[in-house]
Amino acid sequence: MLSFSLLLVVCLSILTVAFVLLFFVWVSLPDLAYARLTDAALPMLAHVRALRQQGERPAESVEALRSLAQESRIRFLVVTEPNGAVLADSEGEWVGQKIRPGPLRRETVNGWLSSRGRLVGPDGTRLFYVAFALQEDRADQSRRVHLVLAIAWIEVVRPFIGSLVWSVCLAGATAFALSILLAMWLARSLSRPLQRAAAAAEQVAAGDYTISLDMSVPEEARRLADSFNAMTRAVASAQRSQRDFVANVSHELRTPLTSIQGFAQAILDGTASDASSAHRASAVIHDEAERLSRMVGHLLDLTRLESGEDAMSWSQVDLHELLSACAGRFALLAEEKGIRLETDLGGPVRVIGDGDRLTQVFANLIENALKHTDPGGRVSLSIRDGQPDAPVSVLVTDTGCGIPAKDLPRVFERFYQVDKARSRSTDPDRRGVGLGLAIASEIARAHGGRIDAESIVGVGTRFTVALPRGPAASTPQQGADAGRGERPRES
Repeated sequence: MLSFSLLLVVCLSILTVAFVLLFFVWVSLPDLAYARLTDAALPMLAHVRALRQQGERPAESVEALRSLAQESRIRFLVVTEPNGAVLADSEGEWVGQKIRPGPLRRETVNGWLSSRGRLVGPDGTRLFYVAFALQEDRADQSRRVHLVLAIAWIEVVRPFIGSLVWSVCLAGATAFALSILLAMWLARSLSRPLQRAAAAAEQVAAGDYTISLDMSVPEEARRLADSFNAMTRAVASAQRSQRDFVANVSHELRTPLTSIQGFAQAILDGTASDASSAHRASAVIHDEAERLSRMVGHLLDLTRLESGEDAMSWSQVDLHELLSACAGRFALLAEEKGIRLETDLGGPVRVIGDGDRLTQVFANLIENALKHTDPGGRVSLSIRDGQPDAPVSVLVTDTGCGIPAKDLPRVFERFYQVDKARSRSTDPDRRGVGLGLAIASEIARAHGGRIDAESIVGVGTRFTVALPRGPAASTPQQGADAGRGERPRES
């Protein structure tokens, strides 16, 4: 199909060139006719005038040119002006009749007064002609005798048709042959990368995400290979995240459900028969059910954020005031854990955003920092406010255990746990389901910003939230879910 398309383009190009060439020939037809007639007339003019001076009649003068007329297909006439009476005709048909000249263009050619244009014969024949004045009538200065050379348009074109058609055919055949070779080479060059990409896509569809395309030329093929490899990596990452998601959801649901089932069974079979045991079993069932409800709520929350269905309530938010309130909420928890909670917020810094959602982001980051920082450590909260048109950056820094480099790119994935043991911990301060950072990242993205993580194991971790000063252009500015972000979310 590709080769056929290329051949079709070449054929159309050849036809276009041929039509353009014929058009220019047609436009140049009058000039070609006049040039040919003038070239044929100049050698004959002196001879005809000499014959006239010797007393030859017009018919005898033309008769002398008859053989030349037959060879050149040019018609010779002797005509009087201005009435157009034909005194002699090389074909002997129009003698005594009158011809009607068309528009004239008078000029002097090699000293001969001449005119040229088109004429219509008595029988309706249309011809190009040139006329040269042979002598003047002494009795009437307005009357002149002219030697007229006329030719039909087909006789003008005929000498060029053979060479033109031959040249066009030769050029077309050469171009067509070359185009076949070029089309085969191009089709092979272009189809080979496409075939390799198609084969690789089939392997990816079959579940092999390790395939990688390596094409350096042409440039388009290299770009296709780069895009394909990026797509493969993204699909592989999505598949891995999906598997991890299913595994983590299964684990996170199984743990509380096991507890609920076990303690409910204890109540049913009478094992927890006394009031204290029944109360303890009921409390565990209640706590685990609440945990399940919270996890489902987080999942729904994250799904709405990712799909853009969660409308933001836009207003002007003072980050200094908002962060001060967040720090105040966690001051007691930090004091109980023996961790210094420091703030460096400067003056008022205002952005356009959803205050509740931004509170949810920073509360989650502060809670995570406190959760993973040992007693005696430090958690700091600061604002970097640069140029008026630059984003505002909020930094949450801790001196905790840090995040390994291999885990750092995945900390914003749902259910991802750097330390898998944390999700199974019985200590409520160490338990989480791995949704907090994913939700925080989606909230920042909904505001047109982002969250970046930096960490050194054994030194600490820094999360940087960059927020634009205006609202995200793609986020709806109506509706709100007021109060939903007031409670800190677990990571």
